[in-house]
This record gives sequence, C-alpha cells and structure tokens, in this order.
Amino acid sequence: MTTGYGAGDEPNDAADDRLWTVLANDHLDPMVTVDASRFLQNFLPAGSPSVWSAEHFRWKLGEANPAGTGFMTVALHRGEVIGVTTITRKRFWDGQQEVPAAEIGDTYSSPLYRRQSRAEQPYIREGKADEYLSRSIFGRLVAETRQRALDSGLTLIYGTPNNNSMPGYVNRLGFFDYQSHFNRYYVRPGVSAASKRLAIMRPLARAVYPLDRAYAWMTAKICGRSAGFRAEELSAPGDMADALWARLQGQMPMGAVRDGAYFRHRFLTNPLAKYRFWAVHTGGEPCGVFVSRAITHEDNLRSVHLAEWLIDPSVRGAFRFMAAHMVATIGDFATKSYSFWAEHGWASQQGLKPLGFLARGRVPIIFHGAEQSRNLDSSGVKFHFTLASSDNI
Repeated sequence: MTTGYGAGDEPNDAADDRLWTVLANDHLDPMVTVDASRFLQNFLPAGSPSVWSAEHFRWKLGEANPAGTGFMTVALHRGEVIGVTTITRKRFWDGQQEVPAAEIGDTYSSPLYRRQSRAEQPYIREGKADEYLSRSIFGRLVAETRQRALDSGLTLIYGTPNNNSMPGYVNRLGFFDYQSHFNRYYVRPGVSAASKRLAIMRPLARAVYPLDRAYAWMTAKICGRSAGFRAEELSAPGDMADALWARLQGQMPMGAVRDGAYFRHRFLTNPLAKYRFWAVHTGGEPCGVFVSRAITHEDNLRSVHLAEWLIDPSVRGAFRFMAAHMVATIGDFATKSYSFWAEHGWASQQGLKPLGFLARGRVPIIFHGAEQSRNLDSSGVKFHFTLASSDNI
C-alpha cells in the first residue's frame, strides 16, 4: 500500500523514528524523481559521471520509450528518499514475434535503514502481515513495483542482479535464476591496466602499447581480407538497423527487438550517455551494426564497451573483426579494458582468445517466476543478451 509524498514526515513519538512509507511514482513527479536520482547517484564514487537524472528516468520510464511507460517506487523517511526500484518496459523478440517484456533494476536502499526500520503500513498477504516485506525496503519496493507491472499485463520481467540483491530476488521475491542461458562478462585488459598492476610493465608500457595496437590492426585486416569486411562509422544506425532487422529477424534468437526504433531510442536519445555506431560490410552489403561506448573513470583511465550488435548469423568472423576494430580504433593508451557481455557458447566460437579477450564471471539473469518464464527455462532457450539489454551501459 502506498502513501503520498511526505506522508508520515512527523513521527508521533520516538518509536516511530525508523518508520518509512512507500510511494508509487509511475507518473514521475518532478520533485520525487529528482530526489530519487540524487539518492541513487550517492552510491557511486565521488567524481563519477552521472548515471541517473530526472531526464534519464523520463527517457526510459516515460512516454518517449517506444515500449511504453514504466514503473518507479520509492521509500521515504520524513520526506527523504531512502530506497528506489524501477521497472522499464522493453520490446522483446521470442524468435517468431514481438512480445512485451520489462527489466527490473535501480534497486537501491539506504544502508542506514536496512535493519532497524519498518514500513509504516505492513504488507498484507493472505490476510496477515508479511514480516519480510514489512521490514525490507528492497523487498517491499520490488514487490510493489512488480505487482503494478503484473497488473498492467506484463509477465516477462527480468533483471541482472548483483551479489547483494540476488539472494533476496531468488529466495524471497518469486524470481528464479535462469539456468538455460550462461551469459558471461568478457574483458581484454589494456596496457595501462597491466602497467598499473605490474611494476615491471611500467617502464615498458609506452613501448608496448603501439605493438598491442598494431596486433589488433593486423587481426582486423586479416579478418577483413579473408571475408571482405570493411568497417564504417555511422552518425546514426536507425535506417541500417531497420533494413538488417527486416532481413534477419526470422533468424534472431530471443532478445531485444533490434530495429531502428530500438537503436534510435536506446542510444541516440539517451540523455546521459554518448555512443559510437559502426557498420560492417561484406561484398558491398551491410552484415552488421555495432554500438560502442567509452567511459572515463575517476582514475582518468577509460573502459571501452561493445554495448550492442546486430549481425547476420550466416556471416562468420564479423564479430571477431569488429572486436579487433574496437581495440585498434576506439581504444588508446588510457584505455584500461575492453569488454562485452555474451552467451558463453556463442562467444567461445568467435575466435576471441588470440585477441586477448578472457571470460570472467557469469552474468546472472533472473526472471519473475511466471509460467511464461518457467516455460522458457525448461525449453532451454538462449538469448542474445548484451550489455545494452540491461541498463548498465
């Protein structure tokens, strides 16, 4: 049950000092949304680039999203935001047709209220108070946000939780770990990162970097020569994505609908992130579209991410060519890493180890335990799930 913004601001006695209220903010009230953005930004290291803003939430949860409007719930203590959860609508492709889906995320709660506090109004389930959902800000916000999404007709709700939130989602909140798909984080360390970790590398770093870049150029050229690949930077990928999607959608696995509307909204109109767009051609025809993003960190080093791609699956080597092109073209001496997310089985067939890309940890994907999601897991369906399939990049 939700209350108005500011409700409960004046506690009746000292025992009420740790009470919090819940507010549905699907209409994105300007004051609440600004406060939620500031609260979330506090979880990042000082000097980090903005990841949240009111404009950002209007972009992904408001009417600009081609998938539809989303959901936000906040917890308040004396009018101050102490917890947030959102659900963002997505357009998914199930291999045959477009289906509605949504991502749950932005699930943060103030550590000051995680143990010694409770909701002003208990969460009632089956006629009695649910102790966990009456005390856990994270659990309560997830439960209420999810319920409004379910009431709107959504059933395919997924997320990519961290180690802190994973147990709560799976053990208490009706989500399950999708076991049929093994997504992994792939990373290639840059010379600058190696020189910071290994003292012996520091005096050699400036000399090693040109060799490292030349090797990436050579790999890209070898791939390009053997298959006739050519990379072209694009100012906007929408029209090419539309043409590729119309031609390839019947061959695409489950994942985002990667048409022009998706590329335009997800990347061109994102208010807090800048991307670069690339086309790969072979035989004079486009066979893939790629999106990269470079992020500068507080140590003044950069990470470069291959955020999204749409590739003709019948054209072998296109991804390896693009990965080599990313290292050779987008990176520089200040780049500490190059990375992407991909399904492990698919990535292992792309010939990336000679380029230095290593498989790191698993990227867990959870789904709300609705029948539709359970059926997907039991059928063994795998996804085309990239960094951009989440809101992480």
